[in-house]
Amino acid sequence: ASALELFPYLLSGVPLYIVPDDIRLDIGRLAEYYETNGITICFLPTQIGEQFVTAAAEPSSLRFLLVGGQKLNSYAKRKFALDNSYGPTENTVVATNCIVTHQTHNISIGKPISNVQVYIVDSHLNPQPIGVPGEICIGGESLALGYWNRPELTREKFIANPFRTGERMYLTGDLGRWLEDGSIEFLGRRDEQVKVRGYRIEPGEIEAALQSHPSVSSCVVVAKASRQGEKELVAYLVAEETLSAGELRAWLGRSLPGYMVPSHFVQMDALPLTPNGKLDRRALPDPEGLSLSSGNAYVAPRNSTEKSLVAIWQEVLGSDKIGINDNFFDLGGNSFKIIRMMEAINTTFGKNLAVVVGFKYPNITELAEFLLTEDQHQGAIVSDEEMETDINTLDETLQILNTE
Repeated sequence: ASALELFPYLLSGVPLYIVPDDIRLDIGRLAEYYETNGITICFLPTQIGEQFVTAAAEPSSLRFLLVGGQKLNSYAKRKFALDNSYGPTENTVVATNCIVTHQTHNISIGKPISNVQVYIVDSHLNPQPIGVPGEICIGGESLALGYWNRPELTREKFIANPFRTGERMYLTGDLGRWLEDGSIEFLGRRDEQVKVRGYRIEPGEIEAALQSHPSVSSCVVVAKASRQGEKELVAYLVAEETLSAGELRAWLGRSLPGYMVPSHFVQMDALPLTPNGKLDRRALPDPEGLSLSSGNAYVAPRNSTEKSLVAIWQEVLGSDKIGINDNFFDLGGNSFKIIRMMEAINTTFGKNLAVVVGFKYPNITELAEFLLTEDQHQGAIVSDEEMETDINTLDETLQILNTE
């Protein structure tokens, strides 16, 4: 990247300013520095660039702001042009780019630049049609020779180009899909795919849907282990106003299946960054105690039945403060957890209730009322065979109930 950031300017006879360390991550001082020195073009890591565009005073001299290195989430209209670039080091260094002109749910990384070929393929290297995710692969004049003193890795990642005889192609490990205008939507890393409750999930798709919420300025979705050792999706987000888990679940439910809706939402003042200005995933906090509320005011249990149910929910959900009006799914519940909840309820209360009862009565007030009057609901008593409910059907039920 140094070649791109140094030589074009020096060869054009213009001064090159190297920003002092103590200013690089201070957005306000950085804008002042540009203004004082008459900076016309600059390159910033994506997360710093987002903050600069949305929060900083606008330097009158600045004509172009170039960003790259990670997915661009936020855009705000400015006098200067915002150039979004994508490209791994192995391609030396930009493969696609575009001038961003408006906010979208997932800002494009643009189209291939001159002398670069980009392919999106499936696991068998077959080209993917428009709209279908696949691995981004790159060929062309700027492709590196390989990895220094690592011939095995070079053979693995730099392969014969099946689309151009005698040329090579680099397997990036990044996921994307073609858009109808010929640009590319970036969907994250292939090695960041996670398997949660039997489903293979691309966090980038969830991030794109969450980013489309009008109040969310940036976000990241990761998989973390719960108290019970299960993988759960956690969404970390920065927003202009305080949001509730229920509101965000409803928003995501419009475009995503239930199994892709995160179990926890953590709202932060800013996502943690490395000293180089990139997202620091290892610094993301544990969601326990930080998850957004369900949006309901806390109401304590009022009788022994509600107290027993709260204790069961605390154990199943790994949460300490649960009110009787909280929604089971807004607190991180899912189809597997509702099975465990109903097993505990049947053991505690001596019942033989179907799992669907937990879906039908997703808060403690309704569930306790049902238990107290359960004799009037004979249809809910089922055989052991009927308790063997298919997990996929439960997830579909959850999605329908959330929508309703």
